[in-house]
Amino acid sequence: MKGFRRLGRAFKRNENGSAALIVGPAMVALLGVTSVSVDTMNAFTAKEQLLTTAQAAASAAASVMPDRNKAAEAALTYAEANLKGAPPGTVVTYEDIQFGNWDKATHTFTPAGAGDAANAIRVTASRTSAKGNAVPTIFGRVLGIDSLGDMSMSATASRFDGLPCINALADSGKGLTLSSKAKIEMGDCPVHVQSTSSDALTLDSTAKITAEEVCLNGGYVRRSSNEVTPEPGMGCTTVAQDPFVNLPPPPTSSDSCLFTNKPPINGELLGLIQNAVYCGGLHITGNSTVVLPPGVYTIRGGKLKVDAGSTLMGEGVTIYLTGNDTVLDFSDSANINLSAPTEGPHAGILFFQDRNYGGQHNLSSNVNATLDGALYFPAGTLNVNGNSTVSAASSCLMIVADSINIDTKVTGDSASTVTAPNSSLCPPSPYVKRSVVVM
Repeated sequence: MKGFRRLGRAFKRNENGSAALIVGPAMVALLGVTSVSVDTMNAFTAKEQLLTTAQAAASAAASVMPDRNKAAEAALTYAEANLKGAPPGTVVTYEDIQFGNWDKATHTFTPAGAGDAANAIRVTASRTSAKGNAVPTIFGRVLGIDSLGDMSMSATASRFDGLPCINALADSGKGLTLSSKAKIEMGDCPVHVQSTSSDALTLDSTAKITAEEVCLNGGYVRRSSNEVTPEPGMGCTTVAQDPFVNLPPPPTSSDSCLFTNKPPINGELLGLIQNAVYCGGLHITGNSTVVLPPGVYTIRGGKLKVDAGSTLMGEGVTIYLTGNDTVLDFSDSANINLSAPTEGPHAGILFFQDRNYGGQHNLSSNVNATLDGALYFPAGTLNVNGNSTVSAASSCLMIVADSINIDTKVTGDSASTVTAPNSSLCPPSPYVKRSVVVM
């Protein structure tokens, strides 16, 4: 204010003092208006930066859920990367991160307790006097106003919003087919079918689908007494594309053969060698139990075949299939219990078929398969037949294949079931977008 008084006295001393008496106060008013305008624009810019920071932090955090520790670290890291002009580590703190559940139907976020499941995260970015990072004014200081006041912006991001547990990729023809009594029970997971044909989804009598949504590009054929909940296309706007389209093969997939035409494993309890390449396929028979230690297993130029009564099991494994006739062939009453890695470039990927090859992947009658992870056959067909069960006991099951058939090769009274809980439980792969800002 002293500066303005000196300016007024200077105008009075001027020989055109009468004009100065008018211009002087006008200049003061003009500078006041200018200061308000500049600082108002500065406030708008600061709020936009806070919103951008909150959105980036929430999206990054949601993409690594359900691990809360990693999610919180990701939120802080991305918030720091988006800071502009604020003291480091102040705009978003641990106290500004809240885990909860996002309800797509009601568009509401409900906070979750420390031990409760969560599929979303809310991040608040703020610049306040209490934090000591309030945005300073530019011209307002002349009027005795040092900061623009307390500001905060929040963003909520959901994990796996809309990412289907079943995704049939075929552009045309029958993408997903269920015969009589077959069931798909997805719970909180979507079912998506890419085909534009009129029979993209085909259900025989008494077949049943329960899912978060059933999304189609084409039409569907439904015969008597079947159930689809919700109605196909109800509330669905976009069919999800191949979520793993940018996923590269495992780095060991081109290694030389460790075994070639290995004899059938017969009547043994055997742990296989990690990160090995099996050329000519792998055959497990004679009630054998084969355990796969964590790692990548490449099957090249032959089937992965598990005969009746035999067991294939392992945790933290990715099985890569490449070459002609390299498909799954699980025979009657085979037992499969496998889980995918939870970290690394192929986190969440259980089976990965080379995109250059297709074929028929068959689960014959009464196969009991507990599969935690993604079954990715982008050019192949998955057939689940004859009272077989494919499920994820406690984690995640995703099936992404060119086409999917449930019980279509069985003529008797069968009722195969495919069950998955919630794709938000799937381990994240860095090649897959697994979060979306919802609020």
